[in-house]
Amino acid sequence: MRSQIMTNNSNLGLTMALWLAMDNYDHEPEGAPQDDIPIVSVTDLLKPTKALVLSHRIPPGENTVDLQDLVAARIGQSIHDAVEGAIHSDERAQILKALGVAESVVDRLRINPSQEELAADPTIIPYYAERRSFRKITSTNGTEVWISGKFDQVINGQVEDNKIVPVYKYMKMDNSEKSDFALQQGMYRWLNPHLITSDLGKVNFIFKDWRKGDSMRMPDYPPFPVTEMPVQLMSLEDSEVFIRHKLDEILAAVQCDSEADMPRCKDEELWKSPDVHKYYKNPETAKNGGRSTKNFDSYPAAMQHKATEGGVGVIVTTPGEVRRCSYCDAAPLCTQRLEYKTE
Repeated sequence: MRSQIMTNNSNLGLTMALWLAMDNYDHEPEGAPQDDIPIVSVTDLLKPTKALVLSHRIPPGENTVDLQDLVAARIGQSIHDAVEGAIHSDERAQILKALGVAESVVDRLRINPSQEELAADPTIIPYYAERRSFRKITSTNGTEVWISGKFDQVINGQVEDNKIVPVYKYMKMDNSEKSDFALQQGMYRWLNPHLITSDLGKVNFIFKDWRKGDSMRMPDYPPFPVTEMPVQLMSLEDSEVFIRHKLDEILAAVQCDSEADMPRCKDEELWKSPDVHKYYKNPETAKNGGRSTKNFDSYPAAMQHKATEGGVGVIVTTPGEVRRCSYCDAAPLCTQRLEYKTE
């Protein structure tokens, strides 16, 4: 793990500062291969190539983060730890039965069973939690790489991922973000084909800012603070094709001396909202920052509408907002981000 300098600009007291500074994620996991072959995580493969490569080029003195910027990460980490604690709890069976889960199911659940246990008792329902795996792959140019990934849960062959997110992120989620879930869980299956046998996965969303009042008055608002979303996993074959292609792209970018020679981050990778093309029948309204006459998703559609209005008026394009740059470790070295409107 690269060293990171932490600041406490808000002068937090000992307890909160300690909690925020504590990172118990397994950046150097037990059981990692002890050789000189590089390890690339599933999380890394999901990042834009340029963002991944540039983040490793930030000088140590510039790699700083303030404690207040770690709040969301630590809340997520705490919830993950609590979920894992519930899975391993001695009270698990009692609680599940009290919730109405069939006794025959509860009694057959085994947490992280060995292959020997499964072979000895085929009635076991395997329940794997927080398992990290490694698998070696060779890129197109012959470079060997270890792929590493740690899923949240796999229950009876179905993979699950727990996401702690603000409601707005869930409501604004586009198809590219949803496809990332299929890709991520597909790569987990590629790493663990003997554990993950179902084509269907699941994402458990936990909303950290859910409000009951908003759920009652907003039609698109999630009705509950915890909700589940089914995911159709990418196939094993397509997952491997993606991994090889991504590795080729990363290895090529590593050889680039200049950011300009690296592949640009795509709109879907940046979580960019669509541009809005605003038609103003009265040009003065546009100059004064007034309300547009009509908005369009595409410029040709806006031009066509203008033609139906006799060619009068103006069209003003408002660039879509880019959300990912605000969370990117490579931001200090990236010039592409300067082109966008960000959060």
